[in-house]
Amino acid sequence: MEAGALLKFAKTFAVIGLSENPEKYSYKIYQRLILCGYTTYGISPFLKELDGSKVYSSLKEVPAPIDVAVFVVSPKNGYQYLEECKKLGIKYLWMQPGTYDEAMLQALEQSGLSYYLDCILRKTDSPEKAA
Repeated sequence: MEAGALLKFAKTFAVIGLSENPEKYSYKIYQRLILCGYTTYGISPFLKELDGSKVYSSLKEVPAPIDVAVFVVSPKNGYQYLEECKKLGIKYLWMQPGTYDEAMLQALEQSGLSYYLDCILRKTDSPEKAA
């Protein structure tokens, strides 16, 4: 399935590596997905909440099934989340630029999960375009 098609049927996203810094991509992605109408959960071991919404320290804490996990962490930190995705049955992974290296790509291939290597901000409409 092409990434654009995934955005048409997916309803629930988890942004892994969420930051409270508005200049960071994880923050921008989190906000964009919410503005686009997706149910969006933030994942960070460092935050308890962001903009009044609970932030979860792991994927297993999220109280709903997740359609897509968006990785915004370094490859070395991504492996634990890849394993968690497999255990939880999260079938679609969106790997932002900089979140994968050759070893991570091999792990993704072996995982049996569908993954996308692209910037999700490029594939979603910006609030400025929608206005």
